[in-house]
Amino acid sequence: MHQALTSTLTLVWYFVQAYVLGSCLYAISSAGIFLLFYNKIKRLFTRSDASTTGISTRFVLLIPAHNEARLLPGLLASIQRLKYPAELYKTVVIADNCTDNTAAIAKRARGVLCLERTTPDRSDKAQALQYASGKLPFQGDSPEAVVCIIDADCALADDYLLELDKMYSQPGAASVVQSFRSVSNAFESDVTILDAAAEALRQWVLLGTRKLLGQGAFLLGLGCSMRQSVFDELAALPVTSLAEDKEWKIHLTKKHARGLLPHGSPELRGRMRCKGVS
Repeated sequence: MHQALTSTLTLVWYFVQAYVLGSCLYAISSAGIFLLFYNKIKRLFTRSDASTTGISTRFVLLIPAHNEARLLPGLLASIQRLKYPAELYKTVVIADNCTDNTAAIAKRARGVLCLERTTPDRSDKAQALQYASGKLPFQGDSPEAVVCIIDADCALADDYLLELDKMYSQPGAASVVQSFRSVSNAFESDVTILDAAAEALRQWVLLGTRKLLGQGAFLLGLGCSMRQSVFDELAALPVTSLAEDKEWKIHLTKKHARGLLPHGSPELRGRMRCKGVS
């Protein structure tokens, strides 16, 4: 019995060591590739011509919001500045169990549809997104609209939808696209500095390297976009944790491995700036 326990603990220890070593090698190899091919990776994120000629993709900007009266106006203002035809996108705010004037702000904003949700129990983001599924504009349109999930503490670059349109309008384009995120208040506190540094490493070094190698991006929960049918499918999944984006990524990876995902793994495109956690 003692020998079996010792052998089991030894195997567990070796597994932990292998996991740590593998994680370190992954990070080091990504950093090495990033340094060697920095100029090529930088060009992958260079914004192209912001022309609105020939664009056709319809978008739904979906904003799950719980008591976001302080931050929501900034996001809505950035949406008003988008260089994209107004008839091709709709903004939807899910006022989820709000006790402030989030819903009132959304209703006053031009061109915004507000979905108010009230439940007796505490809610989460996944439940709010599930509530919105089936209630969004452009239902049944062909080609399908694209749903962009955006947190209220973000602001969109003025060419955000133009960049996404270039991705989704390509033949055989990915069904899911993750936006490039940076921290707008990087030097507000020590915590936001760390948050900004972590985002830079994740976006430039890890995701930039993966994009260079033709691999799929990670889903980050905010700034991800997908065809409407994919959104409805993901929103209907039973979420067993607070990290719905990780569960979505696992689901999409399994579908891709079985050849059920129409057009490949998540891509990286479009820019947004978000408030860091202070």
